[in-house]
This record gives sequence, C-alpha cells and structure tokens, in this order.
Amino acid sequence: MKKLIYALALALPMFMMGQEKDSGAAKDIDKPALAGRPVTDKPIIPALPSDCNESGTVVFTIEVDRAGAVKTAKVAKGTTNETECLIAYAKAIAMATRFTAKEDAPELQEGTLTYNFKLE
Repeated sequence: MKKLIYALALALPMFMMGQEKDSGAAKDIDKPALAGRPVTDKPIIPALPSDCNESGTVVFTIEVDRAGAVKTAKVAKGTTNETECLIAYAKAIAMATRFTAKEDAPELQEGTLTYNFKLE
C-alpha cells in the first residue's frame, strides 16, 4: 500500500523598517518567519490521488492578503518535480492555508510555501 509522507516548511519574508528581508530559510509551519502572521488554519490534507505516484519538492511563491487568505500560489525555484498531479495537489493545500489577519500588513504580502513529498 502506498503511503505519502509530506513535510511543510514555510518561509515568509519579514519586513523590518526597509531592511533586508529574512534569509528565506525553511521554517516549521508552527513558527512562520512573518512577524505577527502565524498560520491559523492548517488545511485538511486529502489523500493523494491514486494515479499520482510521485515524490519530490514543490515550492510556491504565495501572496497573502490582509485577511490571511492565500490569494496566489505560483511554482517557484527549488521545485524538483513539476508533474501536473503533484503540483495541483500541493497547490490545493497551499490555497487552503490561512494566516492571521493583520490590517496594517501590505495589501498582498509575498512569501513561500515548500512541500516535500515522499512515497513509502
């Protein structure tokens, strides 16, 4: 029987008085690198479709609005498997992720979501 193990890493930039943003290193989802914007709702992860027997890393550049919703997710550098079924699966998870609302945040705040998929 196929099992899917995935790990989610989150790296969102920190905006510090016009200084350089965070290094972009992967962080645990419970400790996002976006000041004052932790993840509030982790999405329910559906089963990987049975016809998608893929593994690899999928990285998205995301834009999060002030309400905490992910508005866009685009495949980014660092992705090791661009198979359509894996990208669609990971994108559905990314788009369902919610962050803390913050009225004084940029209208769209850019960040990164990284998913590591392994088949066992």
